[in-house]
Amino acid sequence: MHNTILLHNSHWANNIGNSFFTLGVKYILENTFEDSKVIQTDQLSTLAWHQPRFLIEKNDLKYPSYSEPDWFVLSGPMFQKKPMNKLIPVFERVFSNNDKTKLIIMNAGSIGYDKEEVKYCRSVLKKYNPYLFTTRDEFTYEHYADLAENSYNGFDTAFFCSDYFTKYETPKLGDYCTFTFDKIVEPKINLNGFDEEDKNTWNNLTINHRLKLPFRINKYFDLIRNFPQESAGRKIVRPTHKIQGNNSIELFRLPNSFVSQTPFGYLNLYANTDLTISDRVHACIPTLAFGNAAMLISSTKRKALFSRLNLDDINGNIIKIDQSYLKEEKDKYLDYMKNLSI
Repeated sequence: MHNTILLHNSHWANNIGNSFFTLGVKYILENTFEDSKVIQTDQLSTLAWHQPRFLIEKNDLKYPSYSEPDWFVLSGPMFQKKPMNKLIPVFERVFSNNDKTKLIIMNAGSIGYDKEEVKYCRSVLKKYNPYLFTTRDEFTYEHYADLAENSYNGFDTAFFCSDYFTKYETPKLGDYCTFTFDKIVEPKINLNGFDEEDKNTWNNLTINHRLKLPFRINKYFDLIRNFPQESAGRKIVRPTHKIQGNNSIELFRLPNSFVSQTPFGYLNLYANTDLTISDRVHACIPTLAFGNAAMLISSTKRKALFSRLNLDDINGNIIKIDQSYLKEEKDKYLDYMKNLSI
């Protein structure tokens, strides 16, 4: 008889990058527990929709709380008071008087990275005794690993995207770079000095930030600004990761926009790009995973996840990851998982 592993997807329309690491978790589970059945399902609705809060909390079915699989798997940056509060009713229903189901948290990450967050989230986790806990940054591992029966100091599972997704060529698109900005207005970027030999050097690259108004206001000025369609002989493709909550004018306000409710087009764009410059960590990760160059421009604390793979320099610098090193880290992750029992 097959064991059942129920993998709860993070909400993709909220942030398409969530799908990249969720599919990475699925890949790991399927390639380490081949005699088990991995089933993808929905996560708690209240984690994605926030307004009107009273109505959502009152009427949401809380569907994940009705399952009793062998493994109940959650993934992503959930360590903050609000998301943990919303998960408590689910945990209570699933794990109360239930000796069959084990709580699994994979690719775990923090949000605020502060003492109060850690104190509260630890108090919740202590009650439910996770069987397995893998992380995507060392801060999260150091502050929660002792609460689980099995813990692994992992890295973001979106780095497995080059293993679970087979890229295809788009020759008619030509050579291109991807600029992905969902939280700040796209800076003025000039890709001067592109080196055709190693395709990893942009000498004299310049970045000038545009008018510093709140993003919710500034993005409407984008409609009348002159955004380039190419630079250094390369088309500029502009994926948008945040779909939910934006209307079509916001989503398609820039030239060469790409918008989808599924991850596969995004993955292929990053697989074939020469360079990604973004304020999204999960635009940079698939780009690096496929062996391409990336630069992060962000103040987010979530950039801590890059440290686990010695990629701290990515914020403000163009880098690549050594593919042999990445493969070694992937193999270690899979080996650890294979030694667990379900």
